[in-house]
Amino acid sequence: DRFNEPPREGLLCDLIWSDPYEKEETDKCKKGKEGKEQGYIPNTVRGCSYYYTFDCVNKFCQKNSLLSVIRAHEAQLEGYKLHKTNPTTGFPSVITIFSAPNYCDFYNNKGAILKFDNSTLNVLQFDCAPHPYHLPNFMDVFTWSMP
Repeated sequence: DRFNEPPREGLLCDLIWSDPYEKEETDKCKKGKEGKEQGYIPNTVRGCSYYYTFDCVNKFCQKNSLLSVIRAHEAQLEGYKLHKTNPTTGFPSVITIFSAPNYCDFYNNKGAILKFDNSTLNVLQFDCAPHPYHLPNFMDVFTWSMP
């Protein structure tokens, strides 16, 4: 149901809210208590989902024959971010796109979109536009224009 909030856990939550982990010391999946790789760290900033490490996203892309993970839902000052380059492919392991310029009228960020053209990936950035004029009390233009 698209009119409900996303769940606080589970697959849909992770697809929407997981983030790449940027700290160098956790680039490799670490062994946990049971000897299993722990490349997924609870996301304390969002309060749900996980961070995933550079090593783990590279393994995921290789296993699933993907070049990169393209994601959104994280504000970026320039409207996009090309994360660490996968040394095997020479391409960013993760690309974050954020298409809402000046998010919440507060961040003063650019927006960006990806454009694929003849097998070429381009990032197009754009600035925010001023808000349109609002009539008082949410009046519609027809009522406002009547004498």
